[in-house]
This record gives sequence, C-alpha cells and structure tokens, in this order.
Amino acid sequence: MPEMISHYKVLKTLGQGGMGVVYLCRDERLKRDVAVKVLSDKYSQDPIYRQRFLTEAQSASALNHPNIITIYEIGTDQGRDFIAMEYVVGQSLDSILSARGALPVRELLDIGIQLAKGLAAAHPAGIVHRDLKPGNVIITPDGRVKILDFGLARQQESRGAAPADTADEAATIAASYTQPGMILGTPGFMSPEQARGGLADHRSDQFSLGCILHAMASGKAPFLGESIVDVLHGVLHKEPEPLDGARSDLPFGFIEVLQRCLQKRPEDRYPGAAAVEFALSNVKEALSSPSQVQTVPGVPSSRWHPRRKWALPLGIAGALAAVLIILFAFGLLSRAKTMTVSVQDEEGHQIRREVPTAENRKRIGIFPFEVDHSDSTDVWLSFAVSDLLCWDLMQDYYLHIDPLIDLLGSSKYAEEAKKAGYPKVLGTPLHLKRQVAKASSCSHFVAGRVGAAADSFWMDVELYNIKSGRLQTDFHLAGTDFFALMDQMSLRLRRDLGVPESHLQEWPDLPLVAIATNSMTALEWISRATMTRDIDGDLDRAAEYLEKAVEADPACALAYWSLFYIYQYSNQGTPARTAGVINSLMTHISRIPEGLQFAVKAVYFQNQNEIDKMMAVIQMWRDLYPYDIRPLEILINLHRARGETDQVIATMQKLLELEPDSPQYLLQTGEELQRTGKYESARGYFEKYVERHPDDSKALLALGELLQALGEHAEAKRTIERAQIMTPQDPDIRAALAKCEYDLGNLTAWPTIVQSILTEPLSPDERLSATMELADYYELRGQNNKAAGICIEGLDAVGTSASTLWILLTQIDLARQLAKAGRREQSIEWLDKMKANAPLPYRTLVLLGPLEVYPELGDLTSAEAAADELETIIKAMNLELLRFKWMEAMGRIREKQGNFDEASDFFRRRIEISPAGVAPYRDLGRCYRKMGKFKEAGAALEVALKRAPYHPLTLLEMALTNEAMGRRVPALENLNRVLEIWADADSSFAPAQEARELKRGWSETS
Repeated sequence: MPEMISHYKVLKTLGQGGMGVVYLCRDERLKRDVAVKVLSDKYSQDPIYRQRFLTEAQSASALNHPNIITIYEIGTDQGRDFIAMEYVVGQSLDSILSARGALPVRELLDIGIQLAKGLAAAHPAGIVHRDLKPGNVIITPDGRVKILDFGLARQQESRGAAPADTADEAATIAASYTQPGMILGTPGFMSPEQARGGLADHRSDQFSLGCILHAMASGKAPFLGESIVDVLHGVLHKEPEPLDGARSDLPFGFIEVLQRCLQKRPEDRYPGAAAVEFALSNVKEALSSPSQVQTVPGVPSSRWHPRRKWALPLGIAGALAAVLIILFAFGLLSRAKTMTVSVQDEEGHQIRREVPTAENRKRIGIFPFEVDHSDSTDVWLSFAVSDLLCWDLMQDYYLHIDPLIDLLGSSKYAEEAKKAGYPKVLGTPLHLKRQVAKASSCSHFVAGRVGAAADSFWMDVELYNIKSGRLQTDFHLAGTDFFALMDQMSLRLRRDLGVPESHLQEWPDLPLVAIATNSMTALEWISRATMTRDIDGDLDRAAEYLEKAVEADPACALAYWSLFYIYQYSNQGTPARTAGVINSLMTHISRIPEGLQFAVKAVYFQNQNEIDKMMAVIQMWRDLYPYDIRPLEILINLHRARGETDQVIATMQKLLELEPDSPQYLLQTGEELQRTGKYESARGYFEKYVERHPDDSKALLALGELLQALGEHAEAKRTIERAQIMTPQDPDIRAALAKCEYDLGNLTAWPTIVQSILTEPLSPDERLSATMELADYYELRGQNNKAAGICIEGLDAVGTSASTLWILLTQIDLARQLAKAGRREQSIEWLDKMKANAPLPYRTLVLLGPLEVYPELGDLTSAEAAADELETIIKAMNLELLRFKWMEAMGRIREKQGNFDEASDFFRRRIEISPAGVAPYRDLGRCYRKMGKFKEAGAALEVALKRAPYHPLTLLEMALTNEAMGRRVPALENLNRVLEIWADADSSFAPAQEARELKRGWSETS
C-alpha cells in the first residue's frame, strides 16, 4: 500500500475492483477524506484497460447529482492513473441485505426512488451504468443513496443504444470482482440484452434497478443458480419468484412497477428512469392516503396504518403559468355525454353544437419535452413541441385549451424548477412535473423527449394519469417532417384521452402548417422567444425573436399572438406597434384556433374602446364554450376594473362551480373578499383552501396575512410558520414572517431576514419584491436615503430582466423615498423616466407616481393636476378600481390645504371603498385630530395600531391625540416608542425632528 498518491495521504485500503484498488485517503490540501481509485499494475500498461479506467472517470465526472458519487480529480502520479472521488460514509446495500434481509416497504421505496433519480440524471447525459447492483449502492446513516463505481459506464454513441464491449472486456460476477468474460455486468443483476452480449441502453439499467427492487423486497437476488450459466439462463428465460406469496404488505402499485422494470424486452419497460421514479413516488404517496392504499390482490390492507404527511409544496402565490406550458385541455371519454348549445354569430347566423358536459372532460398539463443531449439537438426543440402541441390541440372543439399565460412572463413551473436546482427548467424530475400539474388540478399531463439527427426528428411521448399515478400511454414517433410528426402526436393524444372517434373523423383538423407556420426558421424563433420570456424573463429580447419569426413567416398568427402580449407588457410596446400587431392578428384570424379568436376579437374591441362589442364577443364565447373559464376570467378583470365588487364575487362563484377544487380560484375569491373588507368570508375561503389542499403553503400564507390584517399577529406568525415548514426557503413566506416579527416588537428581525433573502438566488421579480420589503423597513425607521439607495441597487441588479410591473412599482417607491428625503430633482427625474418608458397598459399606473411624490414635495398644484388626470381616465375608461387611490390623494391634498372637512370626507369614502390597510385609518385619525375630534381620532388610530402596532407615524399621531386629551403618560409611552424606532432617522426627516421637539417640550412641562 503506497503512503502517498499525489497530494493524497493513504490511510487504508477500502476494496479492490475489476480494474483497480480503492484507498481511503486524506486530501492534504483541502483537509478532507476522499476515496482514491488507482488503476491496477496489471492493467496500467495496457492502453485498452487504461482507456476504460479514464472513461469511467470521465463518465462519472460529467454528472452532478446528490445520488451519484462526485468525482474530484483525475490524475497521474509516478506512472499510476488515479481518480479522487467523494468518500461516502455508510453501508453498501449488499451488506444491509445480507444482515437484515427484506426491507420495510417505506425504506425500499425511499431507496428505489433515489436510485431512479440518480439514473434519471445520468441517462439524459448519455451515460449508462451497466453494472448496477447492491454492491454499487451505498446508504448513508441519514438514508441518502449514492450510486458508486461507473467502471462499466459508457457514453452512448448514438441515441438509444451503446454497442457491447468486445470479448476481452471484464465482467463482475455475483458479489465478487471483475473477471475476464464475454459479457459485461453482474450476472444476477444484468439485463437480458447484456446477457446476450447485445446492445445495452438506458433501459438496461432499468432492468438492473428492477432486480435491486426485487432483492430489497425479498432479501435475495431475483435470479439464482449454482453456476453463472444457470443465473444467465434465468435472466434470459425465467421470471423472478413471485413476491405476493413471500410477503403480504407490498402495495399492488409496487408489484406493477417491479414487473414492468423486469420485462425481458427493453421496449416493454418504462421509457426512462424518470418514469420509474414517478411510479414509485406515487406508490409511496398512496401510503399516506387510506383510500389509495392497495396491496397485492386478495390480501387485506388492515395491516397498513397510513398517516398524513406534508408533501413538498407547490408554488408561490399569484397567477400561474407558462412555458411549460401548463395547459388546461378538456377531453372526452369515448361515451361522453353532451349538451346542445345555440348561439348567433356576428353576422346573425345560428350556430348549434353538441358539447361535452363538464364531468366528461379531462384536464391536462403539457410540459416542454426533454432534449437528448447525446444528439446535436438544440434546446429550442423542446419548447417547439409544447408550443405547437398547444396550438394544435386548441383547434379541436372537444378540447378546451387554456395556456394560462402569465402576462408578466413568469411561470409556476419555471419557478418551481429553479427552486429545485434546474434554472433552465429542463431535466426536472418527473415527480416535480406531477406536483405542478396536480396543483393546477390537471387530470393528466404530457411529457417526453425530442431529438434530431441530420434532417430527421424523433419524439418519445408520455401521457400520465394523475389520479392513478400511472403512465397511461407512451409512443415513439420518427420522421423527416417535424410538423407532420406533431400532427400525428396531437391525434394520438386525443384518441388516448378518449375523444370520440366520430368527432375525430368529422371535425376539421387543419394541419399545423395551415394554422401555425410551415417555416422551421419561424418556429425556432418562436420557441427561443418562449424560452427567453418564461425562463430568463427577458421580454425585450423575446420581442426581437418574435419579430424575426414574423419576418420568416408574415402570416404566422402564433408569433403575432405571443408578440401582442409582450408588446403589452414590455418596453417594446409602443402604441403603434401594439395596434399593428392586433391588426395583423385580425388579418390572419383564420389561422387562430376558434377559442382564441374570441380572445383576439375581445382585445381588438377593447383597444378600440368599443366595450359593448367586446362584451358581446365575450358573451358569445361563453355561450359557445359553456365550460371555458377564460371568458369568466376576463369578466372578473372587467368587473374589478369597474369597481363592481359584487359582480366580481358572483363571477368567481361561477368559476368555482366549474372548478370547485381549483386552488387559485379559492385563493383569489378570498383575496377579493379581504380587499373589500369582508374578512370573515375571506377567512372561510382560505380555510377551505387549507382543508382541500393541506399540502399547499399558499393557503396558509394567505390566511396568515389575513390574520395580520385583523391584528392577530401571534396567530398570524404561527400560521405562517406552518407554511414555512412546508417551504422553508420560499421568499414570500420568509418576508411575511419578518413582518410578523416586527409587528410583535422584534424591530431588528425584519431587515435581517430580508437581507438574507437577497443573498440567495432569486428571480428578478422576487429580487425586486424583497428589495421593496427592505426599503419599506428603512422607510419606517425614517432612513429614506438608505431606502432609496436600496431601491436603486435592486433596479441595477435586475436591469431589464424583471417584469415591467415590478420595475415600475420599484421606481414609484424610489421616487417617493427620494421625495421624503428632500431630493426633489432626483425624485421628479424618476417620474419623468417612468412616464417616458412605460408601455401602454401601464400608463395609468405611472400616474400613481406623481400622486405619491408631489404631496411629499409640497407641490399641491402638480399633485392636484395629477389627481384630475387620474379622475379623467377613471371616468373615460370606467376604471373605478383606482377610485380609492384618487380619494386618498385628494384627501391628502385637501388636508395640506387646511380643508380638513373635505379631507376627512375623502378619507372616510376611501375606507368605505377599500377598508384594507393601515394608512387610510392613520390619515383619517390625523385629520380628525387637527379638527379637534379627538375621540374619533383615537378610534381610527386604534384600528391602525391594531393592524401595525409599531408603525411610528401612527404612534406619533396617537401620542399627539393622547396629549391633546390630557393623557400625558400614554402620550409619552407612544412618543418614546417613536423615538426608539427613529433613533437613526435621517437628519432631514421632518417627523423625527417633530418627535424630538415634542419630547423636549413635554419633558420641560412635566
């Protein structure tokens, strides 16, 4: 045993493998223990074996996954080739099975899922292990699984298969080490194709995984014999010993997974390790639900004691969706029940149709396909598949497709993928896709793989059933015409979803070249735009790509449709450009699926300010598509903009009738009720959300924030902490907890928590949200200069990558901070910048900036002009949603003018319209105090203090009110709290100066 290998001090021998010896060593440079594998002297001079040894290292070093051993270094020392790798403390699965025999169900499922995850990470990189066995699996004391020894791993040389090694290559047998032979792998755990010396692709590892699952369930290898020949004969021709006779606690779902993994023909196994992981995860999840527990047929399940546990949460609050793209597709069973609808079109013609009833529809999610990296395929193809499949399915009347595109360019799937460590969303494990689809109330989802070689394409398509947790169908397509392959995929999926064959034969199904594009160049630019918009959040660059798509195919409605939304919500969207793209959409409207034609017409009439025609189009849409949620969502936004709260709630109730368990509509209904001051009703919806979706942290966060609004801060903290248990790193939850700490008197926890959030990887919008949280804290502390600096740093950090909405909100915040800091010119400069750069839909939002800034600067003339402009827009566009902001601004203007009667009237009406928040009650209380109505002032301020007990401006007002009523002691208590909070306030901060003067004056008169 050598003393040193390079800079690694040898401590002891760990084992000997087919081509080398493994030592436990100490890395003298980094002061850590490592495992070092050295090529045996016997093979060190043989170029073939030396190349094999280096290939092992190169294969393993290409992988970075928690369930695969990590390679640190490949080197040569004194003529000896070595590999330095992660040293894993634990037991081999082989030794565990030898000592304990068969494992408990939950334990073997945990191990199996982790093994499948590791393989699912290796296979897309073109790496097949080819010697997966219990001896190559280490279990750490905390239950983590590590796959070791890629000594037989090999890069696939073409998609789908790796050629077999020559006869002089080694094979490991049973639990011993490598011996010369004709085959490659361990006989008891190798696949039939390996046993024949044939091609071994990723499905070969799946067979070996099945053997390991069988061994964990039974305590012994599935194929046994007195000789290697006997074992190989069993692998090739026999079935493993059935497990149902050996133990009765195995779920039937596990037996099904095992049987499919151990199919003799590779094509009869799962399409990939990710599908195995998905299936095993479903079996494990079913153990926690009594209604879903199934054991081997004929064996009662009374031995099971399932317990509810919190599943990995899905998502953050807000609108969903995106690149994936999560689609809601409603299909029919082959014996679907229908209803007849009748409607007049725009020309007065009667239209009658048979449409499926709601209970006979299926809801599916479509994800971008994975890319086979062993090909030269460009990543854009993965998004081309999801884009085109969406567009193709939309034209079928029996399928309702709702892309749920978030107009800010974010995606729940992208957000969840990034949190899980997949910044480009590809390569995500199947269970994450299932969670996202399940959270969106999908009944099915589509995933798969796509690749290209020379002028041909191939696609592996997988349709999963969420309820059963099984792969419902999978198929392979290959050919030279990408668009024709997509048409085939669409038709096959509709059949597999149960759309009636009679409908498929009768309904016009236009090919994609007729309704999307016949240009691969245009398709590539569209797909790159999707990637850029939804993953990178770069709307400007996405617009450039879509403009190139239109150049390649001027009739491409798909490109115009995406371009319209980006023009609406990015700095590219000048009024002329937006109008031009809408006109192009109307010109090519025949190339848009019928369901979207209504949306295009509604947008067109809205931009023409022909609201009656827009409403007529929406009504026709609703009549012809009675189960389509999109027209209802548009109506909700219209009613909300008009300030028609009752109609908003009523329409949301109709949505809930169509989607009774939809998390987002339960959440939105509760938020709307909270916004209008109907707190108990809102609480009911949030609690219903928690009851129906106990594993979703968004409901607990919403409930916690409602409790904060009600002033129940301790209970709010406990509720939000429950949400954090499910999603410990969620920035929204952590920020809410920080605010809870402040409201409970911990004045320093807020910035500490938010600053830690800002040090972590965040999306651009999340970064600006956290930036504004931190700025709010320093604004409370009277440090407006620091708050402004934080806003500037946040804007600089995201550049143009954040959504326009968040950029504008941060800029408004910045302008207000600068105004409060007395930096007039800079504040107005930011107002001008916002006004010049804001895209069309945000021009009204920009008006809120002057309403925040000019009163702070004392420029009441400009402030009143801005208020008049906002009121003109409210009346012209019926935007009563903004009425409360106008009333708030007018109240502050009148107060500064000394007209307290009018000011208090504006503040009261503002509270009647929107009773949420703290500032309106403080404004009203301040105004009452100046009017000498101290009792009324105290009542209003008590509401504000209950909701935010440590807001210094409210405390100062309460101190002044108490002093005016002759209550010096409570007044001083309030004032001392204020001065504690403002101890480090800016010297120019007038309220802090006033508080210090009051303290001096009251102290002198005490």
